[in-house]
Amino acid sequence: MKAKVNPFTREVEITYNGEMLPIIFRQLDDWCRFNFGDKIFDAHFHYEDAFSFSVYAVDEYNGERYYQNNLINEIKFNF
Repeated sequence: MKAKVNPFTREVEITYNGEMLPIIFRQLDDWCRFNFGDKIFDAHFHYEDAFSFSVYAVDEYNGERYYQNNLINEIKFNF
């Protein structure tokens, strides 16, 4: 999973299996749930002392989140 992030405008483009999804975060510490096909993910946009962006898998049956594994393996910053 790849992300192109503009931390100033809080715009993120997430690419997964050839599909792209744009997301706009409203807060500097914000969460968003989204789907790629039948897979559910939570994204965390966090900009305080340092910037971080993470995406985690969510179990579709019980809603359990797997926060130990950030699925972003490539991040590019776009200003």
